[in-house]
Amino acid sequence: ISIIEVRVGTDIFVEGSIEKLSDKDDPAFYDLNKRELESIDLERVKRAVQRLAEAEPKIYRTDISRKLIAMLGEDMVDFKGNVCKALSVWSEEPGPAGEAALKVVNKLLAEGKPVPPEILTLIVKEKRPAVIPILDELWFKNPMQWESIYGDMGQAAESAVIRRLPETKGTVRHSAVRLLGRVGGPDSLPILAADVPGADSELRVLLDQAQKSIRTRLAR
Repeated sequence: ISIIEVRVGTDIFVEGSIEKLSDKDDPAFYDLNKRELESIDLERVKRAVQRLAEAEPKIYRTDISRKLIAMLGEDMVDFKGNVCKALSVWSEEPGPAGEAALKVVNKLLAEGKPVPPEILTLIVKEKRPAVIPILDELWFKNPMQWESIYGDMGQAAESAVIRRLPETKGTVRHSAVRLLGRVGGPDSLPILAADVPGADSELRVLLDQAQKSIRTRLAR
């Protein structure tokens, strides 16, 4: 009779000292939290991801970022927003993290599920132009939630906002004008100036501020 002896490390079953896992100044902080990412308990993994999102990426950066990126492709991971928040800190070079996050966004939208802002924040940080149509749609439906992140794309978002402007009204139009004031260049100035006639007092103020912001930026 053949006998096989199997030995399993207990680290994947037992969470480490919470003091060491939480103390960023403890030499064991990074090693212990990196190990937690391999746990079979997703709640432990989630807690480790949250801790790493608040920590300076001093060591194990490649290993941790690689593991975080892999998590974005795992269906059982339901805290992808937290993962992307951590990747915004740990990702070393633009590319793999943004690509993985973009796939998550497209899947969520196809399934009719809400998109955590942290995922789009990571994609925007990596300046991936493919996210602009997605942000444009989300912003058009809910400008207050997405205006800031949309604006973080910088001038790359200008043409999309200009195309949307004729469709906007009310708070969406106000948001579009603020966005152009933040990201716009020479192409935005005549469009903003043409919008002044007939604008209400609040919109007039926003149009004036947007034009001043663009002119100031262009004069630098």
